[in-house]
Amino acid sequence: CEKAFPTKGELASHSRCHLTVPAFMCGICGRPFKRRTDYVRHVRNVHEEVGRYSCTQCGERFGRLDKLKRH
Repeated sequence: CEKAFPTKGELASHSRCHLTVPAFMCGICGRPFKRRTDYVRHVRNVHEEVGRYSCTQCGERFGRLDKLKRH
């Protein structure tokens, strides 16, 4: 693509979005990710911090505040 980046690192990170085969796969749920940062965020928010936020009405727990608010 025609995008320009100030550093080689940023260019390398962007280049991964053009991959057809994901570079990272969640070992727990099998979801694919092209970037490591997205994979790490997924594991932390979905699988590791399941009980971080809880509903005061019913007690259901969520790993992300936006998920609790939507609930």
